Amino acid sequence: AAMKDAIYAHPKARAIIGAPGKNEVGCVWVDPRTKQLCKARTDMLRELDGYAWVWDLKTAEDASPAALSRAINQYAYHEQGALYVDGMEVLGQEGVRYGLLVVEKEPPFGVVTRELDDATLSLGRQKYRANLAKYADCQSKNEWPCYPTEIDYTGVPAYALKGWSDGD
Repeated sequence: AAMKDAIYAHPKARAIIGAPGKNEVGCVWVDPRTKQLCKARTDMLRELDGYAWVWDLKTAEDASPAALSRAINQYAYHEQGALYVDGMEVLGQEGVRYGLLVVEKEPPFGVVTRELDDATLSLGRQKYRANLAKYADCQSKNEWPCYPTEIDYTGVPAYALKGWSDGD
């Protein structure tokens, strides 16, 4: 409840939530390049400031710019955003923007609204396209590479061997 209150106390977050649109919209399309079926479930589709937006609501330990940049990379939000934007275009909605509405998990429950920049979405697009192409290739060949098929060596992690002696 306190996180929700923090979101509604933030002027831009409140404007996003109150803007015309829909929540949890499921989208299905066929990727024009790979002919693969793609699906998305957006948190929020909104019309705001003259633009169509896809907004994802995220929680974070730290919503500072540096921490949020790391989270975007770690959790592939840029890949998700690029997929959503491209999917909306295939479905006939061009010029869609992608943003994150982030609320921190601990008091004072800081809130930020951030649009992913073009370079970040471009990288996300390259990554999701490579993954989608790999998926299409696996599907066409019905080959799903996983782990090596031969016997290999394994053991404890290097740190477990470091400093060990029989006398200790």
